[in-house]
Amino acid sequence: REEVKEVVDIKFFVQIGVWGKEINANTMGKLETIGGWKKIHIKANLYKYIAGNYSSFSEAVNRKSEVVNSGFTDTFIYAEYNGVRIKIKQAKQLLQ
Repeated sequence: REEVKEVVDIKFFVQIGVWGKEINANTMGKLETIGGWKKIHIKANLYKYIAGNYSSFSEAVNRKSEVVNSGFTDTFIYAEYNGVRIKIKQAKQLLQ
């Protein structure tokens, strides 16, 4: 019998930061340098900016390094399982 493996939909994102509707020219310049970012509305006037959507943690780590090197020091990685945010440790366990 073939073992049916459940498809685990885990994505890793690099969060660059959270800002209001308007961000200053310096920050926008840094965002343009890294490229490939997305602006997501959180609530009211708050938006989070993310770079990438990766299926492996190592890809996200590489991207985070690029983002940090561009001057965004508060950058971090978060994971989502079927669209729900989960802890990185849990995501890694699910991927094993």
